[in-house]
Amino acid sequence: MTTAVTSNLSVDSSLLSISVSGRFDFNLKDTFFAAYEEVLHPVREVTLDFKNLGYMDSSALGMLLYMNNSFCEKVNISIINCRPIIKELLLLARFDKYFILK
Repeated sequence: MTTAVTSNLSVDSSLLSISVSGRFDFNLKDTFFAAYEEVLHPVREVTLDFKNLGYMDSSALGMLLYMNNSFCEKVNISIINCRPIIKELLLLARFDKYFILK
C-alpha cells in the first residue's frame, strides 16, 4: 500500500477534503501540514478520509490535534471511512471529543 496525502478544496473554499492512505506516521508530517495550512481561514469544514489508511501511530494523533488547534476549533472536522482498528484507536484516545467520527 502506497503512503500518500491528497487534498481537494471546494470551489467556494469552504470544504477541504484530505485523504490519507498507507501509513500515517511522523514521515507524513510535512505533507500532512501542507495539505491544509495554506487554506486555514476560508475553510469551514474539513473531511479526513481514512478509507485507505492501514496504520497510524501516536505522532499521527498529535498531528490531528495540531490540525484541530490550527483551525481554532471553529471548523467541523470529520474523520470518515475508518477501518475498525483505526476507529477503535481514535475512540480510545477520546478523539470523538474533538472530531466527528463517521
